Amino acid sequence: MDVNSSLPDSNSTNSEDQPAVLPTVLFSFVIATGFPGNLLIVIAIIGRQQLRAPCYSLILSIAVADLGMALIAAPQRIIENYIGWPFGSFMCNFLASIQELFVSVSVMTHTAIALERYRAIVQPFKERMSWKMAKITVAVIWLACYISAALPQAVMLDLYQEPDGKVYCIPEFPSDEVRRVYEFYLVIVFIAVPLFIQSWCYVNVFMVANRELDRLTKKNSIRKDILERSKKKIRLVKVLVSLVAVFQCCSIPRGVLMLIREFEGDEAMEENQFYWYSDVISLFAYYIKHMINPVILWSTSSEFRLCC
Repeated sequence: MDVNSSLPDSNSTNSEDQPAVLPTVLFSFVIATGFPGNLLIVIAIIGRQQLRAPCYSLILSIAVADLGMALIAAPQRIIENYIGWPFGSFMCNFLASIQELFVSVSVMTHTAIALERYRAIVQPFKERMSWKMAKITVAVIWLACYISAALPQAVMLDLYQEPDGKVYCIPEFPSDEVRRVYEFYLVIVFIAVPLFIQSWCYVNVFMVANRELDRLTKKNSIRKDILERSKKKIRLVKVLVSLVAVFQCCSIPRGVLMLIREFEGDEAMEENQFYWYSDVISLFAYYIKHMINPVILWSTSSEFRLCC
């Protein structure tokens, strides 16, 4: 869900009294960090046999989506700051809406990872996800996210020309009520519900994994390899919890701002400089969560460092 493009005033950063330097610097940082980091993850997981676990196949899906954000979404924001939308009507419907796919895939795949970890650790006697099932899950997520996120956005996107001659690609809603329903749909389906599911899963996973580790460490006769597997499980959980924590910290401000916009109105926000800076910073935070996954994986996963 590219929450910025869902707002009719997404071109507000181009007003004459609002500097384009800040969003340009922020989104340039997204490109500079997101492209090499996520490309490294893709190469590492594809090229290393030891990373062919189901969980890493889901992380690969996130990396591909995040790579799309760095290569398509962030450059588009920079271009729009200066010249508007130069790519024509067809690309407005396709290219702008495809960002919805990348964002929603990242969100839903994080949720799928949380559910998979919950099933593997809290319900260990159930059948584990196989490599084949992980690939099917990834394909279903991409298809479902296109239908539920990218396609609705594509239908509503249209070109809008301002008095200064600049053209922008923004959604046209039939009414304020439709827009309000759509905003709440985005916040609930792609922010609130995934955050709740992920938090619930990892709280239970962490509690069960810690209890298992405590039980094993108290047994003097426990085999060393079993204890090491349990510690490895805890390390993986910490990696995934870190990813979710960053996801939450970066997503919540954007969702809150979207709801505030509905109550305050667009005109009040556009006339208030504080709202404008809040809009840019929250949007940057929403983008940066797609770029920080490689940093977390590198710093917390010894398996990933060894493969790189």
